[in-house]
Amino acid sequence: MRITQRLVMASAVLASIGITGMMQNKHISKTAMTEHKSVQKATVQHNTFFSKVSADTINQTAIKGISNSSSPFPNVSVNDLQISSGMGWRSIGGVQYHQGWDLPAVQGTPVLATNNGVVSYTGFLPDQGNVVIVYFQESNTAVYFQHLASITVSKGQQVTSGQQVGTVGGTGASPDYNSYAPHLHIGAFKNASNYINNAYPMPSLPTNSETAAVTDFISPAEMFGVDMNQNNWIDEQTNMYGSNSEQPASISDGNNFVTVGQALQQVQ
Repeated sequence: MRITQRLVMASAVLASIGITGMMQNKHISKTAMTEHKSVQKATVQHNTFFSKVSADTINQTAIKGISNSSSPFPNVSVNDLQISSGMGWRSIGGVQYHQGWDLPAVQGTPVLATNNGVVSYTGFLPDQGNVVIVYFQESNTAVYFQHLASITVSKGQQVTSGQQVGTVGGTGASPDYNSYAPHLHIGAFKNASNYINNAYPMPSLPTNSETAAVTDFISPAEMFGVDMNQNNWIDEQTNMYGSNSEQPASISDGNNFVTVGQALQQVQ
């Protein structure tokens, strides 16, 4: 019997009996209450199941929205993109969470949109420097580019894959000078409409295992066709802890560079 039908029937029985009737007919009231509790339990299980399905659907939709991304650099294929730092826990003055990939490049290199979308944010954010966020409404996903030396688009502008949005820099503490060696930090996040209109227009940086496990940040691996095992290989080679959300006590330092192409050659 369908859950809604059982709930209606149980409610009807309870309503028809009334308090006096329930006192006089314990068998009927007990049966009705048992049925009512059973329906409540089934409804909770039913809703929990669909909550999990919905979460999975959101993830798949988000991933589909940023998949098959093009290279953010001109004349550099996706396979030739160099990665100096993967996504996950890393050692920088202590164990910290890195919410995207670092792609080393020469200062002033044009940075290109990786997908068609709408620019939802341009501006300066402390530590992240000059930032551009491109929003994809259909999948409710966004891709962001940070540490830019300059920004060449404006909020609300439609951009197409391959269109310049800025130039590579190392801005962070100030929008005017490099706090870091020149590189592009590229990342993505789901449920983007929850963030892009806020003063801080993206998810908060995870600070522990619990927040890392539920973060809305999405690995750039999903953008460039890299599977989970290959992504773990990237993290291992760049001396990150890995894709696991569990925060480690310590991490070995290192600065190995790998390419997307090398990662794609790893056994899937």
